[in-house]
Amino acid sequence: MPKLMRIEVGLSSFELFFGFNGNRARAVNLSPWVDKHRRAPHIAHTHVMPSRTIVVTGFGPFAGHEERNASWEAVRLLPNSLVHGGREYALKKLQVPVTYEAVDAVVPRVWEESPALVVHCGVHGNISTINLEQCSYSSGYCRPDFANKCLPCDKVALRSVSAGEEEDGGKCVRLDTNLKVESIARELSTVRCVHSTEVGNYLCGYIYLKSLDFSRDRTLFIHVPSVGKPYSSEQTKDAIFQVLGRCLDQLDSEGKL
Repeated sequence: MPKLMRIEVGLSSFELFFGFNGNRARAVNLSPWVDKHRRAPHIAHTHVMPSRTIVVTGFGPFAGHEERNASWEAVRLLPNSLVHGGREYALKKLQVPVTYEAVDAVVPRVWEESPALVVHCGVHGNISTINLEQCSYSSGYCRPDFANKCLPCDKVALRSVSAGEEEDGGKCVRLDTNLKVESIARELSTVRCVHSTEVGNYLCGYIYLKSLDFSRDRTLFIHVPSVGKPYSSEQTKDAIFQVLGRCLDQLDSEGKL
């Protein structure tokens, strides 16, 4: 069985891991349990972490993808580990609810554990390729999430930017991954993979921005098409796994592993 991680956010009385169904985020009534266990956001792990890990995330259901999210359908099929350069890395697979609150809770905790690599995956209903995203922007997050909540401001404050990275008079900042996205896209053989600069300004762009703010060396976002359009979850999983290997190749060559 793949190792799964559960997110528990704030004092919510609903289960974020499997509690999203239909057109809106409908609560599974866990109030008695929550009342007994109220505490700060955390991630509960099923196994003790080894020396280095790779974290791969997929998103849960949201509008237009209520039954299944192609990103999670592929991510959950990944193996529990991979071997690279004679070293074994544990693969931690995490389903993230399509809410700003969940992203704000999980991203810092993921990076506290100093992973070797973090790859976020999301579905894009209008593509038929595997898109490796180059960058994300710090503003434009105006849409309500799947819990029908908005950010207090559409511009996200960043912890890592320098004055030289500011654009448009400081109104917007672009963060790029240092991974060689174009080269990786060319090397994939089993699917059509492209380099993209359009991650968007919904939860895909938001989670990518948040992780890039922690590490541009070790962060990537992958957009995948809907299941069967044209790739099966198994094919998409294989493509993600290949991307992980290419990222490790680069990090190893740069002495960052």
